Amino acid sequence: MTEQDLLSILGENAQSKNLTAKKTNEIMQRDKSVITGFVVTDAYGNVAIVDKSAVRWMSKDQLWQFFHSDQQINNMTEQLNNAMCERCGENDACEPHTCPYAEDIYRDYETLCTCCEKCAHECSMDI
Repeated sequence: MTEQDLLSILGENAQSKNLTAKKTNEIMQRDKSVITGFVVTDAYGNVAIVDKSAVRWMSKDQLWQFFHSDQQINNMTEQLNNAMCERCGENDACEPHTCPYAEDIYRDYETLCTCCEKCAHECSMDI
């Protein structure tokens, strides 16, 4: 299976489909892995993982915790408790999210921040 095949499976509405297909293809090629199931996301961000006829449902919060280390969660909790933007220190912090600037410039899709909406918008405008 090629990266292009994976892109066609993901469809037009999949978020971050190019990176998802690339990472999946790299894992499949490197480890000789095969697709044995699917992950589907509902309109609310909850997911169902279907593999070999078994299904596991996760809320979007459970999925977020699944993909992030305890240390990262502890850091985010501490930042949220302080409730100020980590970038400007003036506005209320937002929920943890990836930085649009770091994604585009550094291809960093994992590091999370809690900057305010204004700073997040500024990061987007800097791209």
